[in-house]
Amino acid sequence: APYMPQLIANAREQITRVLKAEMCKKDQIKTALIAQCIYSGHASKGKDKLKSPLTIIAYHRSLMRIILTEEDINEHINLSISEIDNAIDSFMQEGSEMNLVRIEMLTIEAYTYQRAFGGSYISTPKKLANTKCTINPDNSKIINPVTGMPSNNCLQGALACYFAYKDGHTEHFERIYTKKDYKQYLDIVNLDGIPMPTPICSRIFNKIEEMNPDISINVWE
Repeated sequence: APYMPQLIANAREQITRVLKAEMCKKDQIKTALIAQCIYSGHASKGKDKLKSPLTIIAYHRSLMRIILTEEDINEHINLSISEIDNAIDSFMQEGSEMNLVRIEMLTIEAYTYQRAFGGSYISTPKKLANTKCTINPDNSKIINPVTGMPSNNCLQGALACYFAYKDGHTEHFERIYTKKDYKQYLDIVNLDGIPMPTPICSRIFNKIEEMNPDISINVWE
């Protein structure tokens, strides 16, 4: 049985308001919902297995998710409802005679999401590099021509390097933003609405692939 929807129906507006306020303070956040639940049941004691009343307080936590834009909030709330409902069901199944009395309190965890900035290059793992089937441009050398610092648009630059390499270019990728015959590669991939620097987030890469059905992006850590 669903336990959370009625509670969330009354609290969704407040949760959304809190998360929006946290985003205003922290820009981008990672967050989870935690439900404090009261259960009642009976515990068997002694040789005669006499049952005595039992009350348990349990906490059920949703997955921690990255919230990059206000549009992500509603999806996070919906997924959290399902996750906490499943946790409640599992708890009652494990304690065969436990019943949910009420959801006492719902709390919100929210932390600043720290993204990597320009220049955070990771070399290709040796085993993968030995296959000779990967291109991993060193985006730490991709310089923003305005600031003179490593570019926060490193995903755009790295993708441009890939397409330039496909066309036979193999040098001076650090000038991907300024070299005249390289600039054509910067706009091959549609990155409209994609935050820069780009977080390692499946929703972000799914969105890029939806906007660019001819490419596939794989991420390893």
